[in-house]
Amino acid sequence: MDRLFIGKFKHGDQLEKNYYRHDGLNISVRDSHFSGLQEEDFVLPVKNGTVSKLFRLIGFESINNDTGTEAKFEAVKTFPTPITLSNVCLCKYLQPDIILMNKAVKSTKGIGFHQLQLETTCPPIIDIDFNKDKRRYFVCTKKKLEDVSFFKPSDICIVISDTLTESIENIVEFNGQEFNRHSAFWSLFQEKITEIGKQYTLKELYEFANPKQDDAKMKENYLMSTE
Repeated sequence: MDRLFIGKFKHGDQLEKNYYRHDGLNISVRDSHFSGLQEEDFVLPVKNGTVSKLFRLIGFESINNDTGTEAKFEAVKTFPTPITLSNVCLCKYLQPDIILMNKAVKSTKGIGFHQLQLETTCPPIIDIDFNKDKRRYFVCTKKKLEDVSFFKPSDICIVISDTLTESIENIVEFNGQEFNRHSAFWSLFQEKITEIGKQYTLKELYEFANPKQDDAKMKENYLMSTE
């Protein structure tokens, strides 16, 4: 199966000229920086929060008397309109995990590239339409889950107790027939609760993230979605 990576191209003309440079003699540091990237692997190069090309790795070359390495790419696809990183995160063919979500908001020190895990239903990477092939996220009550006709395969729901207390009870994914706990998100949620020693309600988290948000926009059975 094809492999897809994401990387942040922050410096100089690297994105425009289809290369990525890493300086230094330490081989283990270099290998860690490229995270196992190999010839023929695909890369989504991110610059200023958007992706304008799809790269495929041609190979690596030594530079500056072997004191550095350049990854050489070919641009196999150029997007007419740059894709936002949030749309990449919502792609239904990428397994949602903390690496993808983390990379969307910050760089990872010492790591230039991260491999994205693909769903078994993923088409050839070059055929993915990141603006249309989206996974939907919902915040909803348990009652809303009874209406399975409303949901689509790969939808993820943060399940709350009710619209008053909004205590988070589960994080589930719809497979087309039923909902199952999304283990990666649920484990992360439990880990954060353990770290801070308290479970905040969705309302508290929502007010922290959106202090001016109008509560009147909340709906009876589900509060918000990415649709």
